[in-house]
Amino acid sequence: LPAALPTSVDALEPASRELVVLRVWSGLGWQEIAQLCGTSSSTAQRHYIQALTQLRKQLEPSCPKD
Repeated sequence: LPAALPTSVDALEPASRELVVLRVWSGLGWQEIAQLCGTSSSTAQRHYIQALTQLRKQLEPSCPKD
């Protein structure tokens, strides 16, 4: 993992950061995340994908190319 990952996660909007932390580090399912965030599971998934896209764009320059 790139060393920039923690900084990139911190740079996300608070709601996006919460989704990433709940899914990746806490290992919660979509129903649990949706309940905690007060949204539907499909909305939680959509916002999670958007957060991952933001992370990918931020980290892309620091990731080595094969």
